[in-house]
Amino acid sequence: MKQKNLLKYGKTFTELSVRFSGNKKLPYSYYLLDSFTFNDAKTCSEYELYLKNKYQIYSYKPLINFKGKTECFDISIKEEIANGGSLIGDIRAKHI
Repeated sequence: MKQKNLLKYGKTFTELSVRFSGNKKLPYSYYLLDSFTFNDAKTCSEYELYLKNKYQIYSYKPLINFKGKTECFDISIKEEIANGGSLIGDIRAKHI
């Protein structure tokens, strides 16, 4: 089965190596594109929901199950960002 490239987003309160270990292991190879620190968990959760709703057209359901599978975008969102899209700008302007 050919693997699909995807963009995974989401909140964590631990290092990624811990977050994706044990029974929560991510079944894909990955690297960190960027990270953001919020002042409180509520704001972080609200923003995660904001991203999920705003970029719903890029929503992607991975073929392989894992915890957090509902927090993925199709990799084509990278083209949107490269062509002046505002995913990262939204985060910086709204909360950082």
